[in-house]
Amino acid sequence: MRRYTRLTNEDRIRIDALRHLGKSSLQTSRELNISKSTVASVVKKQSTNVPKKKPGRKPTPSERDKRRLINMASNSTRTARGFAADCGFSVSKWTVARVLKSSHHIASQKMKSAPRLTQSHREKRLLFARNEMNKDWKKVIFSDEKKFNGDGPDLNHSYWRDLRKEPLLMSRGNFGGFSLMVWGAFCSDGTVGIQFTSCKMKSQDYQSLPGKTLVPFTNNTNKNYVFMQDSASIHATRSTLSYLQSNNIPLLSWPACSPDINPIENIWDVLVRKIYANGRVYDNVKSLRRAITMEWKSLLKKLCDSMPDRIFELTRKKGGCTHY
Repeated sequence: MRRYTRLTNEDRIRIDALRHLGKSSLQTSRELNISKSTVASVVKKQSTNVPKKKPGRKPTPSERDKRRLINMASNSTRTARGFAADCGFSVSKWTVARVLKSSHHIASQKMKSAPRLTQSHREKRLLFARNEMNKDWKKVIFSDEKKFNGDGPDLNHSYWRDLRKEPLLMSRGNFGGFSLMVWGAFCSDGTVGIQFTSCKMKSQDYQSLPGKTLVPFTNNTNKNYVFMQDSASIHATRSTLSYLQSNNIPLLSWPACSPDINPIENIWDVLVRKIYANGRVYDNVKSLRRAITMEWKSLLKKLCDSMPDRIFELTRKKGGCTHY
């Protein structure tokens, strides 16, 4: 009878095989020349089949806690630090970020800006879409204003930090920075033109913009263009409407709170990306103005072709916000 000898894997396999053949511990002990107590101990461990306890600390958070974090993050604007503080159990912001990143239902993305639409706005936008469903958009001149800052676009305060380098610092300029207000117009035939103006305009100031650009453009073409402008207060004054009428510029009735269906908004987005590429900033008005003028001339004007799709989506969403 072997005593005080470490069992091999072959011994354990033989004990298990004899156990399945119905052999008792005593019979197995005699047949394999192993003590009865050793055989009984091996049989007990094999029969209970208790899984080994995993080493290390208990994982946190639990599956229940993970589901709670995911539910908290559903369409929420809070940060990982905020979730860690409000979840009700001890967890770091890094763990919260890992949990949310591992979920197939949660993704971090920049929130799109959209107009705040009332029921009246939705009804008027839907009516506009139905009335203009078959319009020839190649005969429409789109216009809009855009403010450009010398020290970068508005709300551009986030970046991916390389921890091996010095952090970037946001500077608003020695005198609070400067801005340029730009009025632009374009149609399917290309850019109509841009004008630089004050950030605070009155009706008379605005009237000079289409007067310098739009009137010469329409006078030199055989097309019967229609002019599109939004419902800003200086656009809708009696003097502005009278000025456009006296210069034979017909207006397209445009619904309020509808920048998403104005294709020139996409042009501004392209222009901003080009002007401020690689974090570029400008020291003076002259250099910013030169950059805007140069990039404006290089833009391709194919956005008018998207108007039928914009109108269709506006109809499908019953006057609600489109994805444009």
